[in-house]
Amino acid sequence: MRQREFVKDLARVLGRPAVLPTPAIALRLALGEKATLALDSRHIVPRAALEAGYGFRFAEAEPALRDLLG
Repeated sequence: MRQREFVKDLARVLGRPAVLPTPAIALRLALGEKATLALDSRHIVPRAALEAGYGFRFAEAEPALRDLLG
């Protein structure tokens, strides 16, 4: 899931607009090297958990956010 999609789901759950993206330069100025965590792409697959037969409670972000924040 891309950050943009996550923010849209989060905004929908919170009932708030998600209109303006945060410029990368602003994050770099505010967070320094830690901005890399938010700006760099990662494709993460829970391979070991899936191979072990783990069943995730939520397959999509929005229902999980609703459960956590709703």
